[in-house]
Amino acid sequence: MNCQECNNEFIPINNRGAEQKYCSTKCRSKAGNKRREARLINQNINNEKASNDIREHSAEITENNSKQNFSEFANRRNSVLSSRVYSDYNIIDSLKECYEARNETIFYKLKCESLEKEISELKIEVSQLEMELEDMDSNTPDGKYSGVLGGVMEQFKTDPVNTINFATDLIQTLFKPKT
Repeated sequence: MNCQECNNEFIPINNRGAEQKYCSTKCRSKAGNKRREARLINQNINNEKASNDIREHSAEITENNSKQNFSEFANRRNSVLSSRVYSDYNIIDSLKECYEARNETIFYKLKCESLEKEISELKIEVSQLEMELEDMDSNTPDGKYSGVLGGVMEQFKTDPVNTINFATDLIQTLFKPKT
């Protein structure tokens, strides 16, 4: 049987449940991360399409509202029952307010879109960092620690007294007030 990730031949270990598709947990994790990343990219594309639809719909609504306001003003001005006289100045003021409100809604929609795009990019970055972490974890042999803290832990196993003294000196110098 061949692994679906690396295409290496392997013998299935576990016969219970679903058929084994990957030769190791590393390959299974890589395949899962690729699927997750593809799903996030598809979500980002769908979000952009939805935001474009919303933008078009809001433009139609704004246009319809403007037409309705114009017709209401015209009806009020021409109405025999109306006791108030609407001047061109009032119409211009209301148009200005509608335009400002429309600009404000467009600004917030664009801001929302950019934040959604940033979130999807950060999700992709997180999945990539998780893949790197899994690769680092799989490269270290069992019982070994990685990085600076790993070196300190290895030293503690061989010489605990000097390691504790070193750590306390280091912590004291870090928190020592500067004069």
